Amino acid sequence: MAFPVAEDEERTMQIRKVETEMAVRELPRPPANPTPRQVRVQQRPLPQPQGQQQAVPPWPRPRTQPRTPNQPREKP
Repeated sequence: MAFPVAEDEERTMQIRKVETEMAVRELPRPPANPTPRQVRVQQRPLPQPQGQQQAVPPWPRPRTQPRTPNQPREKP
């Protein structure tokens, strides 16, 4: 008995593999003998941990709508 879900997952995995291979082929190739300046430019900075970036937002976003003041609740 065949499971159609497994076949679909396998098919999507194959499609994704083909897409990534195509994307890799489209990237421009670096020169065979790069100059020292080009080597320096190609080095990427180390990725920062995601936790720190999310903990401190760059700037608070302004409110798109005016905020209504909180109504005082009636105590029972």
